[in-house]
Amino acid sequence: MSIYSGAVNTRILEPVSHSNRRTEFRLVDDEVYLSNIRLINVGADTPAKQGGNGAIGLPCVINSIHLYSGNQLLDQVTDFGMWECFKGVNHENSVQASIRRENDGSLFGFEAQGDSTWTAVDESPNRQGIKQSSINIDGYMGMDSSIPANSAWVSLKEVFGFLKSSMVVPTNILRNLRLVINYNTLAQLNQVASDNSNASVEILRPLLVVDEMNESPERSASMSSYRGVTYESVENDRVRESEVEGPADGKASYEQTYLLNGFNQKYVDKFVVALQPQTPSTWISEVDAGLNNELVASLGSIACADSRFQFRVNGSNKFTGCSLEGKMKRLGYVVDYCGDMNIPVGGNYTEITNTNISQSADFVGHLDYTSCPIQEYVNEFKLTFGRSGVGQTGNITANQPLLINCFGLVRKNLVVNSDGSFIITY
Repeated sequence: MSIYSGAVNTRILEPVSHSNRRTEFRLVDDEVYLSNIRLINVGADTPAKQGGNGAIGLPCVINSIHLYSGNQLLDQVTDFGMWECFKGVNHENSVQASIRRENDGSLFGFEAQGDSTWTAVDESPNRQGIKQSSINIDGYMGMDSSIPANSAWVSLKEVFGFLKSSMVVPTNILRNLRLVINYNTLAQLNQVASDNSNASVEILRPLLVVDEMNESPERSASMSSYRGVTYESVENDRVRESEVEGPADGKASYEQTYLLNGFNQKYVDKFVVALQPQTPSTWISEVDAGLNNELVASLGSIACADSRFQFRVNGSNKFTGCSLEGKMKRLGYVVDYCGDMNIPVGGNYTEITNTNISQSADFVGHLDYTSCPIQEYVNEFKLTFGRSGVGQTGNITANQPLLINCFGLVRKNLVVNSDGSFIITY
């Protein structure tokens, strides 16, 4: 299918192969595509019709996504769900409510509800009646009822740093351009979607939308003058943190240093850490064991007691004198270096007792991220993580084993040689 204009030809491409495990698209050689490539019809059919995740919506069916030129990897996101969950809350409230919910079927975008009027001239508003809740939009997973219930739209320019930095994609140089999508298995989907009781899943056949430049002097110039691009790619490493314990009447401090090898010989701009929970009962609803936490399921970053971090790069600590600790201080670093974070009240706390602040306990303790600027070429990277084991009853969430997911924005260069070939360097 094609839509023509004077400058570009918009095409909707079918995949060359598709299954429940993998989809591959291939673009035509000797063309010039704009970098605003997007996926449509992303999602899945499940018996429960609950295929989405509160933070990222229906694209939670994706496990990893890769962009190749032939066998040369241009860009990728290998832990798509965890990274997109962070990116899902890394927006202004208005963007989440008005754009992302309509595109991907997520549930973020909040408003205050309740009676805020004065009962008398000399009295304060009734704060006990004010609650923060997800904005109510008719339809499945927050999507408008006019949109197909089980499909979403994904901008690949927001996924791949390569596309974000390059205005055009000339396939006279980037030949045999391939997009490869790997999907979560049924067991994996039941961990990351809002419903974990599905007995079967059928991944929808996605489509790729591209804007192709028509014959023109601009198209010819784009092909002949393309010399490459510098961009930031998301790369990750992870380590496993064991369960901790605390005395019956208080807390016990734990600290462990881990060596991360995934960023060696690479320039890392900034770093994001997400603590993935490993005890299912902490993200499966207590009310209905068939429902995961309606916000993020297992894709969030769990809040622990007294969380603290130190990043030691090439023998030097990034935080002089002490670790980065304090929930709001760490959140401040995330905002400073990554941008706005639309986290509901209590999202980065281990617990919150005032139920009038937040409508649901699902908001609490599942969105506690940490970030740090690195801004140097890495030869050795050590991460020190500390937390407290809490002994009081009911602290399984804070004490549970974790996967410490570490995401680095890594600088890469695509350089075109004089013979038209190219290389990618860190």
